[in-house]
Amino acid sequence: MPVHQHAPLCALPRDVLDHIAYRLALAEPLGPPAHLVPLLQSCAALRAALALPANPHLYARIFTAKFDWRAPARRLPRAASLAPARAAQLVRYCRTLQALHRGDVHAPDLLDPFCSAYAMCLDNDGRTAAQ
Repeated sequence: MPVHQHAPLCALPRDVLDHIAYRLALAEPLGPPAHLVPLLQSCAALRAALALPANPHLYARIFTAKFDWRAPARRLPRAASLAPARAAQLVRYCRTLQALHRGDVHAPDLLDPFCSAYAMCLDNDGRTAAQ
């Protein structure tokens, strides 16, 4: 296939691509949405359409499916429940879980994951603990 042609997947409407990416991200309910990475790496056009900066709503939906969001929504300002904030929480929570799973107790930046994990425990309604 010549370099200038896009994969047939790129021809799909944006909402269909979003749904495919969402289902792929939830293929493994526990852990980060790792199955999404190969899709993002497959083509520059897909990466542009599905990357976090261009599509915070997708990542907010993934966050809502994987983690508890009602507890923070009850006590934080409304802006914390908007799509960009939830997308940022997905990134933070996944990085926190990865740091804790690595168990690198000598890391100089270990305090941040532990503080984030404490906040995750406070926001827990069941889903976050499963993660």
